Amino acid sequence: MNGEQTDASQNQPALQDRLEQRRALFEADMRHAGWPSAKFALSRTPGFGHEYAKPETRGAFQGWIAATNQSAPGTGVTADLKEVIKTLNPATADLVRRFSVALAGKLAQAERKYGYSDEWRRRDWLPECRAHLRAHLAKGDPRDVAGYCAFLWDHGEPTYVPGEQEASETTYESRVDTWIRACLGSGEATNGPERAHRFLEEAIELVQACGCTASAAHELVDYVFGRPVGDPAREVGGVMLTLAALCNVRGIPMLPAGELELDRVWMIMNKIRAKHASRQPNSPLPGVDVENP
Repeated sequence: MNGEQTDASQNQPALQDRLEQRRALFEADMRHAGWPSAKFALSRTPGFGHEYAKPETRGAFQGWIAATNQSAPGTGVTADLKEVIKTLNPATADLVRRFSVALAGKLAQAERKYGYSDEWRRRDWLPECRAHLRAHLAKGDPRDVAGYCAFLWDHGEPTYVPGEQEASETTYESRVDTWIRACLGSGEATNGPERAHRFLEEAIELVQACGCTASAAHELVDYVFGRPVGDPAREVGGVMLTLAALCNVRGIPMLPAGELELDRVWMIMNKIRAKHASRQPNSPLPGVDVENP
């Protein structure tokens, strides 16, 4: 036993030197990708002196190790990727290595931010996966798109729903429709009265947040309902025009605000489903928000 302990202690400096070499290569790559030096600070926690302080950096380092086959002590990374990369053009091989690191870092960031785990392994999650993929195609980050493609690839699934024709373009309206169907079902996505009530609710909340009083709102309701019914398409144009003008006054970028809200509701679908299920039948009122009753 004492001999084994002596061998381990003798090997420790060599292992540490090897780790430091790997870390230096990793940091050079990430600086090339635009990472600031602050991300490479080491932990000051006792017993973790050789760990990166930031979880994002630790995750990216492990991803870099796997992508480059630069095995750190105790990792046991396979040589599969290294063997494949040998057959590539050097520039392409470098791209694969750098993008693997970037993808690993992005996935690690999402797991920390949203509490994701291995939900992607469930086949019943595939419809939501495809919906996320379509949304992120429009948002534009290739790392997000690659992540969802990887999940589908692991299941041997295409990016489209087999048997369904793909839309020729991905508009904001189509991405909202995808979300409603994933969250509440096709019936709610095509429920015209319900969609009108929820729009009215949000419109009232917006003007309330901008200082409109209840009495002014009631006065305008009486005024509008005392006039002839308008054309829906033209009224949509009026809504967009006046909403844009209000956003200008309040300093709110209208389209980014819509994208942020669509991102947010994807993350709270269980909460939205519970609120929707608590509605009173045949009532325009929404259900009960347990967190904000």
